[in-house]
Amino acid sequence: MRSSFRRIALEIFVTLAGGTFIFAAVEGSTLLFEKIKAKQTESVSVGEAVRDLKLPLEPADKLLVAVSASCPYSKKSLSLYERLIPASAQVGIPTYLVVPDDTSKSFYQESLNLPAARVIKADLGRAGITHTPTLLLLDSNNRVKRQWVGQIPDSLEDATIARITSSAHFISRPDPKAIQIVSFSDNSAQPGAEPTRKISHADNLMSKASENVPSPIPTGIITDSSLRNVMSEAIVINIAPREQFGLAKNKGEINIPEDELAVRGVYELDPARVTLIDCGVTDATKCDMAGFVLSNIGIKQLYLLDRGANGLFCKATTTR
Repeated sequence: MRSSFRRIALEIFVTLAGGTFIFAAVEGSTLLFEKIKAKQTESVSVGEAVRDLKLPLEPADKLLVAVSASCPYSKKSLSLYERLIPASAQVGIPTYLVVPDDTSKSFYQESLNLPAARVIKADLGRAGITHTPTLLLLDSNNRVKRQWVGQIPDSLEDATIARITSSAHFISRPDPKAIQIVSFSDNSAQPGAEPTRKISHADNLMSKASENVPSPIPTGIITDSSLRNVMSEAIVINIAPREQFGLAKNKGEINIPEDELAVRGVYELDPARVTLIDCGVTDATKCDMAGFVLSNIGIKQLYLLDRGANGLFCKATTTR
């Protein structure tokens, strides 16, 4: 009787243990699947390869343009693409369009007079493209060298074309109007009143940092050799995360991630020297915020290098 009881208890234990193992395995697989699915819908970063696109591995760089017929900012960018695509072709950089649907494919193929092989219908989210329009400059292994997200402002179109086709660079001063500051006024004295939301620009906070400061370096479009001369006398900051630093940097840069600027900038930067923020490795909004932070810790001779698009965009849809 006792041996039968032990055998039954052992069978119950083995069954429960097996069930626990199966549950743990299924739960672990589910978590792994969720992580993979989340990764597939993340935005591709500089240094990473675009995903799920059958792009040829060519010996030189290529340009990838992500657009959608349902996005008005993609359509407003047509005039830029009409100039950029032939200019890139002249220097051996082919252009590929990636679109989310057949409507977009026929519209842009006809509008830009591209062969069918250069227009790819794909799930933009799975490819790592989260917004349209997006411009990606890829290397021969389809890794991102530079990216421009959103409709590129008219004032930056020439600089963008020059950056892609001739390795030229663009230097500008921080624009206080690019930073919006949201504040709330306290209306607690009035029963039931909600705080008042006020949006202002950073003009009054940044203007003191650059007021009446002469420009010791050229601004606008400059050549690669001119940039080397500037960098020999300046401090150049790369604000990319540490894991991305080195994937797309200019020689001589130092890495101060954006979330460390306010602290490390006080101790590691010389306010008397020209300081450049390399915006080519991040989006324009983060670059503008970095300029705002450094301006407020007293860096007066501050410039932005290769500030990209900060235009309007549409969120790309992802097929589930």
